[in-house]
Amino acid sequence: RSGGEALAYILHQATGGEFKRFMFSEELTPGKKGFWRLNYLLLIVYNLPSIALFLIPGSVLRWWKARRYPLTNIFLLSGLAVQFLWSFNYFIWDMYAFIQPVILILIILVIPGFDALIQKGWMRKPLGMLALLTVFIPVGLYQLLPVISGNSESDFMVGYFRNYDLRGYRIYDMASPYWSPAGYVLNPNKRHYDEVVRTAEGMFDVLPEGSYLFQTSVTTDYPLAFYYRDTMGIRTDIRYHSFFGQFVDDASARREAMKIKQALTIYEDVYTVSLKFPERAVLDQLYLAFSPGDDIQRISRLSTDDFIGTFPGVHLVPVRVDGAKVFFIHRLDPESPSGDRR
Repeated sequence: RSGGEALAYILHQATGGEFKRFMFSEELTPGKKGFWRLNYLLLIVYNLPSIALFLIPGSVLRWWKARRYPLTNIFLLSGLAVQFLWSFNYFIWDMYAFIQPVILILIILVIPGFDALIQKGWMRKPLGMLALLTVFIPVGLYQLLPVISGNSESDFMVGYFRNYDLRGYRIYDMASPYWSPAGYVLNPNKRHYDEVVRTAEGMFDVLPEGSYLFQTSVTTDYPLAFYYRDTMGIRTDIRYHSFFGQFVDDASARREAMKIKQALTIYEDVYTVSLKFPERAVLDQLYLAFSPGDDIQRISRLSTDDFIGTFPGVHLVPVRVDGAKVFFIHRLDPESPSGDRR
């Protein structure tokens, strides 16, 4: 590769790589791409809801002119540029996490601006103190967010998150049967937020020991597998079939379906968290695996009730979960050779 191509490749990998292609896919209209690009600026204001933001350009200029710490200046500004380019290419939930280094560097860059306002001139000192007080706006703002976010479709925050859809499905709606994503994501104060805990405990109550649970990253995978099992060591007996479902295609769905079919052939306790997309894309392929002459397009168009009622060789049995909300997971009971349930 030439020097230019190598630099372009490094920049591509350092700013999201192949993941960027998924996050801002061709399915999104230019308007929605622009909307979520601007979401990045909203997150900066949300994390720094203070007039301190307006001090940053002056802070950078003052710090640069001082020439006392040139390597520190270069390090911070280079780090800010790299972190900005990287985190700018992620979407919603990921952007909330990956923008944090940018926020941290911006806070550092604000400091010289405060210093200039507080120490120079009788008029600047009151302005500096006022700017300093506005830094504490989040203390009250974040307390109000659970009330602001709500959980009805008419609420602004919920509507904001529901604006992003994937292949015609809203990611917000995929998680909302289990907990309220807006209140969870937007409010850093988790002191009184227990919806995820209640949902997890409700599922643990109904899952027998050694269960096989099919779930995706947009439903219950992160809290159950990554937190309760991997971090806390709780219910390690459950065999999680985790699937990164946002970008599922036919080939990946078939692979996951074959894993579920293998589990069913040895009569394990197999459950699926959801019968909706993206789990449904995999279950459609499982349906086809039990009925090879069928048409995947026809299967995918079946209503949920028809899908359950006609599933070949397997009974989808609803299991009630009393979590933060009442919802149903489904147990996959394979028929015996005589056609009876096991």
